[in-house]
Amino acid sequence: MPPAVNVFISYSHEDEGFLAELLKHLALLQRQGEIHTWHDREMTAGDEWRGQLDERLEKADLILLLASASFIASDYCWDVEAMRALERHAQGEARVVPILLRPCDLNGAPFAEIQGLPGNLKPVSTWTDRDSAWLDVVDGLRKAITALRTPVDPRQPRYADDESRDLSVQLKELYERRKQLTIAGDETRAVDGEILDVRRLLRKGPQLRPGEFLFDGRFELLEVLGQGGFATVWKSWDAEADRLVALKVLHGQYSEDRSRRRRFFRGARKMADLIHAHVVRVFESRLDDDGWHFYVMEYLVGGNFEEAVLAGHLTVWQRLNLMLEVGEALAFAHRQGVIHRDVKPSNILLDSERSAKLTDFDLVRAEDTTGLTRTQAMMGTIQFAAPESLESAAVAGVAADVYSLGSTAVFAVLGERLPALYYRNPDAVIAELGCRQPLKDVLTRATAFAADERYSSVNDFFQAFQDAIRAPEGAPEGSHGLEPMDPGSWASKTGKDEYGKWATVDVGSVTFRMRWIPPGRFMMGSPEGEVGRFEREGPQHEVTLTRGFWLAEAPCNRELWKEVGARDTYFHNASSRPMNEVSWDDCQAFLERLNEQIPALEARLPTEAEWEYACRAGTDASIYAEDLHSIAWYRENSLGDMQAVAQKAPNCWGLYDMLGNVLEWCADYWGGYRSEPVQDPTGPIEGLRRVIRGGAWDDSARVVRCAYRVAFNPRLRFPFLGFRLARGQGPSE
Repeated sequence: MPPAVNVFISYSHEDEGFLAELLKHLALLQRQGEIHTWHDREMTAGDEWRGQLDERLEKADLILLLASASFIASDYCWDVEAMRALERHAQGEARVVPILLRPCDLNGAPFAEIQGLPGNLKPVSTWTDRDSAWLDVVDGLRKAITALRTPVDPRQPRYADDESRDLSVQLKELYERRKQLTIAGDETRAVDGEILDVRRLLRKGPQLRPGEFLFDGRFELLEVLGQGGFATVWKSWDAEADRLVALKVLHGQYSEDRSRRRRFFRGARKMADLIHAHVVRVFESRLDDDGWHFYVMEYLVGGNFEEAVLAGHLTVWQRLNLMLEVGEALAFAHRQGVIHRDVKPSNILLDSERSAKLTDFDLVRAEDTTGLTRTQAMMGTIQFAAPESLESAAVAGVAADVYSLGSTAVFAVLGERLPALYYRNPDAVIAELGCRQPLKDVLTRATAFAADERYSSVNDFFQAFQDAIRAPEGAPEGSHGLEPMDPGSWASKTGKDEYGKWATVDVGSVTFRMRWIPPGRFMMGSPEGEVGRFEREGPQHEVTLTRGFWLAEAPCNRELWKEVGARDTYFHNASSRPMNEVSWDDCQAFLERLNEQIPALEARLPTEAEWEYACRAGTDASIYAEDLHSIAWYRENSLGDMQAVAQKAPNCWGLYDMLGNVLEWCADYWGGYRSEPVQDPTGPIEGLRRVIRGGAWDDSARVVRCAYRVAFNPRLRFPFLGFRLARGQGPSE
């Protein structure tokens, strides 16, 4: 028997009467072992509710939001519980069902569009027969519970409409019937005719649609992964191999173009021959079906490099390391006599570990081919294509790939689309990059206008690029980091003391200090035996930070906030206290204004991994000192309020108030941990909540630990929420 479904009920205390009615009607489901219900009456008093609430929301399979005006007005119901629930719903980890209790304005409500139950059609308070209507709701819940206890099929296509879904299901059944007839040795002519008829109905117009099948039912098209000028890439299910794959399908209008087909399949064949860790694997290099021409590749979940960079999902250090991986792949291809001729960010795919794989060899030139490209044809994407390839594609060789890889590396350092100026004057754009001169020199040579002025091979460029990216002092063996810029461009003073290197920053009449945090390796999260541990703090796993960073030695105080002027706030003689009641969004507005005043500072929030690494400061205990009282303001010593910053003892790296006083926002979206070692983690690429670390003045000792973590809606403001500044560049040597 499947395990019981965990049901979390979110409601306002003003609606406890409605909750009692719902629980009465859910009692049978609970007695039958179909559900286990949670609601906040079961929470313990004091600060422990915050941890229990988060754990139960994370474990819930079905989350009921009992909506009313009181629910919307409640900070916790609306901004904490509803937002956490919706994040899990969006990620497919739980189902959210809103039930409207009393009339209220749901315009703009984040759950207003979620399909609910029959009772959602009108408020519960308006039902004439409450018991009968509640039974309808429970019946709907029973169906939702049945669906939750049924495993989700990862092969489900993203159907365009109900008609295509029904036809696709019918077609799948016909293929299965034909399979059984074939096994039995029976005639299949009749079912073949039915298959042909349904395929014609399903295929409307010249485009393929989700739910269609190719190659006699072997490949089911699930969703479009990407589309270019000549082909579309589909996420597909390979019934023969029993796995997800990616099909690259030539657009139908080119099915009769022999030259285009030959080039398309030649690229697939050459990519299939290149067996390398950073080249996309091709399983079958040429297949045809009723005028559709395609080949089969491995399916990669990470999207492409261009999208990841533009979305801000990769740090500059990750981007540079990915360039090293692409350089290895391209150098390997050249040793096999294969010239890519279309290296660009969108032709670099990322796997689940964010490792790079080069793809799209459609424009390949190989030693054993004649090229098949018209002399004056323009190859590649204009800003990444070498000048000579724009004039005559036939001469595009090793030097053209060097240029394209160099331009892709410029994009990686810049972190945004190459400006129009780059097409006319790459040197001018490279000169303004935020990196040291050795790397600029390497990129300038790689993208020289004249082919003979570039590196003579990708391998030479690769080696020069590696030399320009050196491991900072103290970095783990094998790591890479960009040599940092001189902090003098943003710091008013610099120095070194018993804690390490420091730099002060002047903002108007206010000065604050930042500490240099060296790169290194640590165990993130709490071990299973740690006293007070929450499940969300594990599994403990190894994290390597390949780059150092600057971190403010104390939380941002009210004096600095007021000087920057990010949001008008009333203060009463407490300028040295942490700036609190700030949302994650408020922090971003503050950072934007601060960086406008001091552009070279490039201030940001620390990642969650950076925060814990800096907090621990080389220790592996639950706190960074033997005595919590000496380092943190918490419930036992705070007198019920936060205190001025930097009054307790710092950790071994000179950082104050890493534990206690105020919880601190981090840059990451909220997500669970994995047990495998990771390098430079930045959290999930999307979500609804952001990470908060450190514990606050009103928390017990259980919460005020290095590994404690929780997450809130980024719009949320509470008295215990604050932040501290980080900066990505390291100290000069």
